Amino acid sequence: MVEVIEVRRSADDLIDKVCELLDDKIPVILHGDLSKVKEIMKLARKRGENWLLLIPCPPWEEVENYLDYAERVGKTVEVSPVAKLDKPVSRMELLKYKGKVVLDYPEIPLVDSKCQVMSDCFLCVESCPYKAIIKEKPVKIIADRCAECGICLLSCPSNFIYLPWLNVDVVSKLKMSQVVTLAPLSKLDQVKEGTLIRVPEEGFPLHLILYLLKMKKEIEIIGLDYMKKLVKIIKELPLKETPDDLSIWRVDERSSDEISLLASMLEDIDEWLDTPLNYFTVKVNQGCTLCGSCAQACPTDALKVKEEGQIIMLNFYHYKCVGCNTCIRVCPEEVIEVRRSLNPHLLKSSSSIRVFEDEVATCRKCGRPLGRSVTMNRKLEDKIARTGNVKFAELVWYCDRCKDEVLFKDLM
Repeated sequence: MVEVIEVRRSADDLIDKVCELLDDKIPVILHGDLSKVKEIMKLARKRGENWLLLIPCPPWEEVENYLDYAERVGKTVEVSPVAKLDKPVSRMELLKYKGKVVLDYPEIPLVDSKCQVMSDCFLCVESCPYKAIIKEKPVKIIADRCAECGICLLSCPSNFIYLPWLNVDVVSKLKMSQVVTLAPLSKLDQVKEGTLIRVPEEGFPLHLILYLLKMKKEIEIIGLDYMKKLVKIIKELPLKETPDDLSIWRVDERSSDEISLLASMLEDIDEWLDTPLNYFTVKVNQGCTLCGSCAQACPTDALKVKEEGQIIMLNFYHYKCVGCNTCIRVCPEEVIEVRRSLNPHLLKSSSSIRVFEDEVATCRKCGRPLGRSVTMNRKLEDKIARTGNVKFAELVWYCDRCKDEVLFKDLM
């Protein structure tokens, strides 16, 4: 069920009716003067209402175009209001507003519990200009500090920070005009044309921007300087005229939407492009022993150790990597680097590249593979030799069966 209110009177005249509907969890489309709509939303917040259920509809838009969107929002918005007491509550206010005054409902993002899997990733903490994110796992957002800017939404490569009501399903239900306007609550009065999507103050989920671009929509951005830069960066990438239909899995549904959309829009170019977007490459320097610690610890399986004949190698899956830095932390040799970079071909094909290789160590007596690299074997030999056991150090070059024969021969 969705209620439509024509906003022709002042916010004070309409707010009681709006709050009654919100109390019953009914989505409300506010159709009319955007400056008055903005005032209604502010008053609803002050009364502690779930104002995410309020859908602003500009006077030049048809209400019917917003019905599917409103119904979807009504089904997805299940967040409890965050109470923040700004001032003492008077008895008069308590009676007037039924005990719900001065409760603020910030549009604070949620954190998926799966964030704890990325134990070394704190890109959101580093990105937050207000120091509102606590560095623990999963990360926690401090309501009193959060300015609802949305930058953390863009910083998380796994999309574990999100707004529950803002997703591809919701946007796809909206019958959009050719011009789609993105505007935060503070800028609604500046909107002049196009389908309006209300967004946080600075950020907007990247996969939704990609979705709009793939739909060939003209995006009008009001405010959102940070977002404008990202849109410019995307448009400067080698984009195709006609996008493909690709489905790529990367960590979770939101992240998979993003990478599938981006890959479908890119030309099939096999080269690395420097970009501030959340796509990464791993470089492994000399000194790697191919011990496999990074592959075992990688939470997304972006690194894998593999043997082919006499070669042991470390393969890197670009589309899976989220730049969490786990591989850097666990590498005993400290030879791994992670940096932002994008390879269109590797995204589109979901294929891997070899980032390091070495020969497989073999038994000096029978030639059987020892299951580790030559570099690793030499390291083991040196480590044992430094203890003074030179004879035992040489045994690392023999398989278990031949090792016993060598030991028995020495004893005889």
